[in-house]
Amino acid sequence: MVTAVLVCTSCGIPQDVQTRQDTASAVSSASGSAPETTSALITLGEFNADNDEFELFNPCTEISREVYEAVGFVEAFGEPYYDPGGSVSCNFKSGNPLHSNGFFMVTADKVPYQRIVERGLLLDASPVSHVPGVYTHHMGGEDANSCTSAVHTTQGRLTVLFKDRGRTDQRDELCEIAIEYLGNIHHETGGV
Repeated sequence: MVTAVLVCTSCGIPQDVQTRQDTASAVSSASGSAPETTSALITLGEFNADNDEFELFNPCTEISREVYEAVGFVEAFGEPYYDPGGSVSCNFKSGNPLHSNGFFMVTADKVPYQRIVERGLLLDASPVSHVPGVYTHHMGGEDANSCTSAVHTTQGRLTVLFKDRGRTDQRDELCEIAIEYLGNIHHETGGV
């Protein structure tokens, strides 16, 4: 699958992404937000895939069907894809009629931010999102009908790709949709 192209053995968050996460945490603490919980399913932060204790998050089994329904996914299709190199993906259709011609792929992988940058895939290093550390990228090639939003967690990189073959010249809009769904997944899982 396309994510397999990006997988590598050394992973981590770039300093600018980590700084945005630290800043967001400081702002949250200063504003008197509720304290972070340790029971969150998704915890933003660095991951080290070379650590013997590292365990890649599996969004296909560890995120419940109820969470995906709350996000707006009405149908999972196909079998989850497991890449022995370090990724797992599952596909969904949205109940939103504006997204009915497209599909979403939720993936966890071990791809470092620097790999995205080095391959010239980065679209936006800091798009507007209520989740700190989110960035967007494309998957390569001339195909402009998809966008992937990504955030680093302590259990690997979590991404949401939105692809719609009918929107070849609307990548900014596709990215906004991917960012929105990633943020909703993060929120519905109690992510911190």
